[in-house]
Parts: sequence; C-alpha cells; structure tokens
Amino acid sequence: MPAPAPAPVAVDEKVLLPQLMQAVFADAYRPASKDALAELPEPDERSVRSLHLITPTAAKVLENGLAALVVNGEMADEQGITSTAHVTPGRLSVYLLRQENGKWVLQRRHENVAELGSMGQSGSAQWVTLAPGKPGLAMLHGGTWQGYSIRFLSLFDLSDENMRHMLGEQVESDSEGACGPETSECWQVEGKWRIATPAEGQRYGDVLMDFSGAREALPQGVEGGKRVKHAVKGSARYSYRDGAYKLVNGANLVPGV
Repeated sequence: MPAPAPAPVAVDEKVLLPQLMQAVFADAYRPASKDALAELPEPDERSVRSLHLITPTAAKVLENGLAALVVNGEMADEQGITSTAHVTPGRLSVYLLRQENGKWVLQRRHENVAELGSMGQSGSAQWVTLAPGKPGLAMLHGGTWQGYSIRFLSLFDLSDENMRHMLGEQVESDSEGACGPETSECWQVEGKWRIATPAEGQRYGDVLMDFSGAREALPQGVEGGKRVKHAVKGSARYSYRDGAYKLVNGANLVPGV
C-alpha cells in the first residue's frame, strides 16, 4: 500500500514565490526585479524557443505536497524590454515542484500552455478543486477596448501531465466606458461561477454560472428617445466532454465585445 502524500506545509506566498522562481530559472532569475529572462518554447511551434520576460503570478503548496508556480511570459529582447501592445496576450506557464532535503526540485513544466488576456498579462489566478484529488487553476483575464470591458474564465488541471486549456468563457462584461446619451445599447452583466461536486463517473465537476445585470437598448424602429432597461438573469452549466468543458444547459448571457 503506497504511503500517503505528506500534508502540505503552509508557506506565505511572498516567501514561496522567490524560492520557486529561483528553483525553476536558476541564473536566469533576477532577484532585484523579481523576474526572469529565459527562453521558452513558442506556443504554436514547440521546437522554436524565444526569449521571454517572466514574472510570477501566484504560488501555492497543494494538498499532494507539490508546489505550483504560475507565471506570465512576454516576448522580450536581451535587455528584458518587451514588445507588448494592447492586443498582445500574456503567455501562461505552470511549474510543479517538490521539496527534497529542504530544497525545491522541479518535477514538471507546462510552458506557454495558453495565451490569455491583453497588454501582455495573462490575468489573476485562483486555486480551485475540479474533483477529489484534482487541484485546478482558474485564470481570470480580459481587457478593455474603446470603453468596452470583458473578463474570461479559463480552467486548467494541475494534476494533468498534459495540461491544457479546458474552458474559456466570458464571465463579465460592460460598456461603461462607451455608454453615452446617444449609444443604442449599454449593459453590465456578471456571471458568478462555481465548480460542482462531480457525479459518479465524472472526471471533473460541472462549471455552474449564474448571470445577473442589466441591458439598456433603444426600442426597434424608434429614432432617438430613451433606452429601455431590461434585467438580465439566467444560468448556464458546462460539463467536461471529449477533452474540454462544453455548454450542456442554459446560455452564457455575458455579451461579447
């Protein structure tokens, strides 16, 4: 009978991040700026490697004793200067390490597994449980374009040796920065999301979203006048099938931008 995994040791993220960055990137880690300048494989051509400016996003010691390091990458020159533009996504990488003899040792690397967000930033991280024994990573990312803002939810299985982007759905958007007196349609809609306990036979729990907010629009066939406000309320359920989460019930009511 295999020995149980050691209980995770609570480590402050501010302490853990530089330790893991040093363990993963070694001499490429720059303590003064708390980042690294290293080559990573290109997302679409893994045999091609490019120089990236790598900054830490989040870190946590998981229940199985492994530490997960989530980082953001931007293509850069040898001085660490990036060529990021507004439409440039950030590049997400995840590293898993185990502590051996008081040192963190790299176990698995998942480099440039997804391009998310804008302005070279792949978003903020949240730690979730996809199913018993399956720790997950949720990334919330998006941007603002000409006054329209949107945020997406992306999910990854930290226990999967072939980590992949399993869900990418909008969970919030608004037209606040573009809504003027003559704008034909304005809105603010948000989706509260959670992961359900998986039913027997399910690999991962379903993703449940509850939407709320409001949309305002001019009546059809009417020029000028006042926008009519309508409440937005509904739900959606996503189940994991054939390698990804797919909508199985309801509808995503968050408008795209």
